[in-house]
Amino acid sequence: MEQSEKRVFVRYALDLPVIVSVLEPAGNSLREKTILRDASGGGLRFATRHMERYSPGQDIEISVELPQPGDISAHMSAHGRVVRTIEADMQDGDFEVAIILVTPLHFERTR
Repeated sequence: MEQSEKRVFVRYALDLPVIVSVLEPAGNSLREKTILRDASGGGLRFATRHMERYSPGQDIEISVELPQPGDISAHMSAHGRVVRTIEADMQDGDFEVAIILVTPLHFERTR
């Protein structure tokens, strides 16, 4: 018998720039600019070349850069928690990181 995937939220494929920040125990912050692969009401998935920075249960901050129509500049940010890392064969990342959203995405207009 085949088991089907059970999702509460619809997943949407995306290709948006994101900045991911990881706070290390020593207080240093590691930042990575990469690509958001998909989003749902409960989580996000992004590409990375630095899988060693991420582990399940780890808290991160993520900022999604939104397309800029005209002179408007905006992003959405949230606090997330790593659920898993996934091997991927993509040109902009060797791995992908799946996170759940701990806080909802917060919209902020920067210009």
